Amino acid sequence: MGSATGSTAPSPEQLRAAARVPAYGRQLLEVFSLRLVGPAAGGHPCGTVSIFDGQRGQIVYKRERDQPHRHHSSSRAQDGLTLTGPHRAISAEGSFAITLDLDDGSQEPASPSPEDEDGNKIGKIYRDIYQPSVEYDKIISQTVDTRCGPAEVTYAVLSNAVEGAVEVKLVDGGDGGVCGRIIARSRLFTVGTVLFDCEPDEGASAGEPTSTMIPLARSVLAVPLVWPLTVEADLRSSSGDEIAKGCLEFYPELEGEHTKRLTGWNGDIEVKIKWWDH
Repeated sequence: MGSATGSTAPSPEQLRAAARVPAYGRQLLEVFSLRLVGPAAGGHPCGTVSIFDGQRGQIVYKRERDQPHRHHSSSRAQDGLTLTGPHRAISAEGSFAITLDLDDGSQEPASPSPEDEDGNKIGKIYRDIYQPSVEYDKIISQTVDTRCGPAEVTYAVLSNAVEGAVEVKLVDGGDGGVCGRIIARSRLFTVGTVLFDCEPDEGASAGEPTSTMIPLARSVLAVPLVWPLTVEADLRSSSGDEIAKGCLEFYPELEGEHTKRLTGWNGDIEVKIKWWDH
């Protein structure tokens, strides 16, 4: 459970059966991860990553120059940077653009130049959904150049999806702070989305000792409608005691709300997902 990758892909028979289900959901974009590759791999870039879908622009990553970076083990570093958005599901019903305005933080940002406009310094991914080359319901990893080196964006364009808003409540345990990971993963894919990732020395506070919300880095997902969504949790207290470890499975709906509880050795968590199709 330590990595956002690693689950088993669906069989060809399962994929064919899912393709026969009527598409009552929406076409949505899910961005799973962003990571630097090459010499800059494992770095902590400054700047922003934004996504525009024709309806709104949303920032999914932002780090100021004076903001301290977080230290990750080598196994976690390969999962990439911690994304903090989107705050609403990203539409893929027309076209969308992902803009990576990143640098290594060693210099002040320069004024816009023609090179920036051409995309040689600001990384850009653009997709027109009406083009026949667009692939649906498949993991796509695309590398673009930025001012701090190449960056890889992993995403999927979903043909029949719904928005899921996740909340995780610490019902019991976690005195003094909560650390560990929470990952959401559709059975359609072998990769998941990191919702919470906190090292022991960071100890994210969940507020009062009981019935408090765990501060997720991101909480909104685009979820394939006909495939179950698994929320994987591996949480410990700041002292290292296990709070809860395991998986909860949810079946997406066009509208509604599901709540499930995971009971661990030294605490319980409650996971709530609200489904929206608009």
